[in-house]
Amino acid sequence: MRTQSAAQLNRQRRTRLALIITLLPVILTAVLIGLITSVEAASTKIEAESGTRGAEYAVGSDGQVQYIYPTTNSAGTNPGSSARVVTYSVAFPAAGTYDLYVRAWVGPGGGNDDSFFVGSGFGSKSPTTNADWLSFNSLASIGFAGDNEVVTGEGTAGTQVWKWINLSQLGTVITFTVPTGALTQTLQIGAREDGLFIDAFVFGTHGYQFTVADLNAGTGGNPPPPPPPPVSNLDWNNVRQRIDGFGASSAWRSNWTAAQADMLFTDKDGIAQSSSGSNFPFRGIGLSLLRTRIAPDGTSVETTSCRWPKRGGPRLGVRRGHLQCSIRIPARRTGGTSSQTRSISTIKATPTNSPLTC
Repeated sequence: MRTQSAAQLNRQRRTRLALIITLLPVILTAVLIGLITSVEAASTKIEAESGTRGAEYAVGSDGQVQYIYPTTNSAGTNPGSSARVVTYSVAFPAAGTYDLYVRAWVGPGGGNDDSFFVGSGFGSKSPTTNADWLSFNSLASIGFAGDNEVVTGEGTAGTQVWKWINLSQLGTVITFTVPTGALTQTLQIGAREDGLFIDAFVFGTHGYQFTVADLNAGTGGNPPPPPPPPVSNLDWNNVRQRIDGFGASSAWRSNWTAAQADMLFTDKDGIAQSSSGSNFPFRGIGLSLLRTRIAPDGTSVETTSCRWPKRGGPRLGVRRGHLQCSIRIPARRTGGTSSQTRSISTIKATPTNSPLTC
């Protein structure tokens, strides 16, 4: 039975490793997609007129849509009184983190009709405490009205049109967290300018995409698109680590034959003799570096071995008769060893600085 050489086994290992590295981004992307799509989107829709209204909120209708609106105007930093607050009890289908969407209509006053307050988180708020309220202003020129439009970011819908706005994505991301075991929460809104009509609210799973049609129907959204596959950008002008080549060690091996050296440091075909005395054919594996040993006293039994890498020619990294050589030098104080890369033409042992010429 024919056995594989070390070079063949190494080539096979490198091929397998390259295949794994190539497929790894694909595998990771598939896993991420599986994790994302395994979680279903949840949403709950609230009709604006279903809440408990303060005295300065009224219900209106345009013949197709019922909505609420404030009967008084203000430009303050909080609602100012409980009469300008609407309270909702919201039943969520599942625990999780949610974005808040609103369906609104901005009146002909534009920038004077486009603001209101939302409670900062769930629970009852003080109508006169600024920290209890999130202010949403400049809604006149943003929003989405087309059925297939994804309600994310600001959008471009204008005034006097019913449109959806994702309040959680206006500037700083603001989300609402529903804990397990507490699926019913209190939401409050507050009046600011009297030309803003509100038809409905939707809480939708954070990170999912909801179209205008989804929000109108109160249905679940779509999972976010999968992340793009990882990309590695190679800049050949930005050197982070230089690889001079691949090599072998001759430490404590002073009796290499020419055939053994050819197997390591050339890509030639040849015949070598095994330890049992039988001959076998080979093709050299083309190494370009030699790791050799210098004793603490500066001597070496490997001066002959140092010359073998030069047999490989330019393919092995020889430049003007010069080849890099990695040298293993025992460290006297620690009992360990250190590695240094030196010219193979003249090498100095660090502990004694005695020259060793190869």
